[in-house]
Amino acid sequence: MLVDDIKKYYSQSKSVATGTQKTCKVNKGLAYLTDLKPLPPSNYDRTINQFTRKQSKTQHAIDLGVNTPKLVCAFLSNGHMVEVQEQAPGDILFSYSQDSAKYKFLNDVQRNLPENRFFNSLMKEKQKEFNYKQLRILANAPQEHYNKLFADAKVLACQAGCSLGDIHCENLNYDTEKGFYFLDLYFPTFIEMYSDFDVFDETFVFLRDIVMYYEDTPSVFENEIKQHMGSIIKKCLNATINNNFNIEESSFSENRFLILRCCGQELGNSILQEYYAKKFNKQQ
Repeated sequence: MLVDDIKKYYSQSKSVATGTQKTCKVNKGLAYLTDLKPLPPSNYDRTINQFTRKQSKTQHAIDLGVNTPKLVCAFLSNGHMVEVQEQAPGDILFSYSQDSAKYKFLNDVQRNLPENRFFNSLMKEKQKEFNYKQLRILANAPQEHYNKLFADAKVLACQAGCSLGDIHCENLNYDTEKGFYFLDLYFPTFIEMYSDFDVFDETFVFLRDIVMYYEDTPSVFENEIKQHMGSIIKKCLNATINNNFNIEESSFSENRFLILRCCGQELGNSILQEYYAKKFNKQQ
């Protein structure tokens, strides 16, 4: 696809999300990540060089088998840098931030109205429906998809030079056929050393977004939500065993607290006991 065509599609693209630094638009199978702040002309060459480096690093991760979209090109639009990548399959794991929810669940007219209680209520209701649907999908995802998620995370951190510190539920996609996809990877210029526990902890972090959302947004499906979260946690823990992660039990204190927050004392302790038993049996 020619750059001129890509720029034309960008002008016709639809906003689907926004964050603290970028907004995301999609069209013709491409995702356009646009910096919210304009780029000073003096920084243009450096920014293009940074993109070229990121493009090369991302391709290396893809060559290593990681599920992440290919970077296509970058250009300036009205003084703002636009990074173009292939649109990842599936949808975000969960909608957490209110800013991105406006783009995802409201149309242009609704979104641009002044603070309107009706549309704000409509957005939150659509967000709640979407999140419960995604939670059920993630709870029923096959174990193989979770195995691949944690295997990819380890490759990114330990072979591809990627930082896992930016992982959250809105920059991970899930597709029911192809599994999890990492979005908008970050490659620092320094080397970060990751243990197996670090990889698990940084990838597992998406559950913190989910549990914080439900702590702030009570649901009539509370028991079902705990069961779904229990299923997700169990598959995440099994994935560390299936990928031969070397994680000491003493490292689990903070994550144990998170697990209990997610699905309650009884179910949480049952999941942890099952995990420790499986891990012990595999080590024998």
